[in-house]
Parts: sequence; structure tokens; C-alpha cells
Amino acid sequence: MLAKADVSDGAQVTGMIVKTEQEFGGLDFLINNAGIDFMESIEDFDLDNFRREIDVNLTGRFICVQKAVRLLKKSKQPRIINIASRLGTRPMTLSAPYCTAEAATIMLTKVAALELAEYGIKVNTVSPSMTLTPMAYQSYTDDDIAEMAEKNPSRRLGKPEDVANAVLFLLDEKSDYINGENLNVNGGILLV
Repeated sequence: MLAKADVSDGAQVTGMIVKTEQEFGGLDFLINNAGIDFMESIEDFDLDNFRREIDVNLTGRFICVQKAVRLLKKSKQPRIINIASRLGTRPMTLSAPYCTAEAATIMLTKVAALELAEYGIKVNTVSPSMTLTPMAYQSYTDDDIAEMAEKNPSRRLGKPEDVANAVLFLLDEKSDYINGENLNVNGGILLV
């Protein structure tokens, strides 16, 4: 099943959740992975772009959590995984709304974990560093990517599978005692 929705629009997210319930009868986990990034200086940042980025990267995650809770309460092993970024803990120039939304997502995870614990819903964040996705290849040159890889203690950048494996671990029953945490998946870049 494919359900297309603008995560910053509550009505569209509700429609997506209803469609999921109709198709599958319930929901066991939510992975909040939608995100956009406009890069501009604080001084010149277009306010509409700032608002749009916060709407998708933060408000959209909140809306998805809010709308999914009703179904997650019925699951035997409910999980919410918010995908944030290392930039939620380490700032970067030209990325004010992105860094702000990612930091707020980490706190949203903690609040949701505390509030939803009574229903057995585990809520965690996965925060990757630069991951080699189509968006990375659109935003950076091959030389930029090679330079970033060289600066990483692991001498490479993340692959989508690295992030997926962290998510799969947090969905597994082996992670049942992990709640409200931010799992950094970055090859050690936060160490330098």
C-alpha cells in the first residue's frame, strides 16, 4: 500500500492513518522520516522557507505521532522512531531551521516516550550524519562527499542500510528496555 501525504497537513496524515487501518487493520510502528532542508544564512533566510522546513521537519513529525497513537495503543509491541540528524546536537552554519527542528525532534521523542509509556509505546530517535541518499548527491559534489568521508573517523559516509539497521534494532523486542533515547548513527563524526 502507498499513501501519499504532506506530513505537515493534519487532514492528510489522518487520511493516511485511516487508509493504513483499513488496509492492515492496525499499526505496529511509525517511522517519521520526512524532511527537507533549505540552506541559507540567518540574515537572508526566506521566512516562508523557514516556516515550511519547521512545518515538515518538526510539526509533521508531531502530527504523525499524534494521529498514530490511537492505533499504536492496540499493538502488542508498539514503536515510534523519529529520524532526526546529528545536527540536532551539533549546529551547522546555513541550517538554522534544520538544526532547530532536529534538536526539537530529539526533545519531542523524550516527551512522547514519557507520555506514551503507560501504553507500552516505545519512542526513540535515530540521528544519522551525512548519509549517501539521492538528496546528498543533489546537494554536494563528489569532491565534497569525498572530503566529508575523509573527516569521519570511519573514513566513509553513512549508507541508507546503516540507518535502516539501527531502526530495525529499535523495532525489535531486543530493544524493549530502550525508550526516549537518541541513537547516533554517524561513524564517530561527533567525536571530532
